[in-house]
Amino acid sequence: MYNFGLSSLESNTVDNFTTVKGLKIRKVFNKPFRYILKKATKGNTILERYPKLEDDTAYIFASTHSHTEDVISNLSVIDRNAYVLIGTTDQVRHNPQMYMAWANGMIYVNRLDNGNRNEALKKMKWLLNNKTSVLVFVEGGYNNSENLLCQRPFPGVYRLNVETGAKIVPIANFLDIDTNNIYIRVGDPMDLSMYDKRMALDILRDSLATMVYDQISTHTKPLKRDSLSYDPHLDYMEIRKQEYFKVHWTSYEAWKEELTVYKGGLTFADDVWSFIDKVDINEKNAKFYGPVLARKFRTNKYSMDRYMHDNWDK
Repeated sequence: MYNFGLSSLESNTVDNFTTVKGLKIRKVFNKPFRYILKKATKGNTILERYPKLEDDTAYIFASTHSHTEDVISNLSVIDRNAYVLIGTTDQVRHNPQMYMAWANGMIYVNRLDNGNRNEALKKMKWLLNNKTSVLVFVEGGYNNSENLLCQRPFPGVYRLNVETGAKIVPIANFLDIDTNNIYIRVGDPMDLSMYDKRMALDILRDSLATMVYDQISTHTKPLKRDSLSYDPHLDYMEIRKQEYFKVHWTSYEAWKEELTVYKGGLTFADDVWSFIDKVDINEKNAKFYGPVLARKFRTNKYSMDRYMHDNWDK
């Protein structure tokens, strides 16, 4: 299926992506629309905490991102209309749920295109200046890490905070796969504009990670070691794969956009391996590069990208 009528989302600019009249209409219908979203959510949404927010004020809602229903579950509990940033081209083109996102109000962003990302920021800035909130999943793609409670946030929310004065509201959205409960915890608004970018993003990440940790420790049961298989890492990746496959993807190439994470000048494993692949390994340097190659093999084995590619049709 192709989502006819939504193609303009990929090419419109800050001048024509919405109108002031459209903002007013969405605000009027937001309450009944939130009710529809809650009924449409398959998981059981449980709002653990929500701060007192000022009326007729725009906020930057900054959420964690890890499961297929965190968009609609967040929108169902936010107490005002918030345009949602959607960065999944394949889903915008083919997932019927995107009509619901459009009805709520959405900003499309091609995460692989710098120019398009900048245009999306302009749109969100326009919305905030017109007293309309935005919802951003600051980790980019899903958090597939076994160890990180929250991945490094993309810096767009910080730029919006600095340029518009709108405060950032952190949201921890956590799915317990054993019960299908979706726990949502909303933190107090934060003004991070007095910090530099790195410090501000660290504060936001720590706030989100702390709330996720509290959710995990409160609502889940610890695993027993003897219940784990011979390779729990692969089990974890299979669980993540099944979460992705709750929606339809047209091809593996379309899905790869979902792996986008914020590097922010850091060196990632793929960058290191691209260098190692060019090294001529011989008997003189083998003792140095042998352990590196072993580590590369392990990293590749537990790469979510490779796992999805190798198990796409399985």
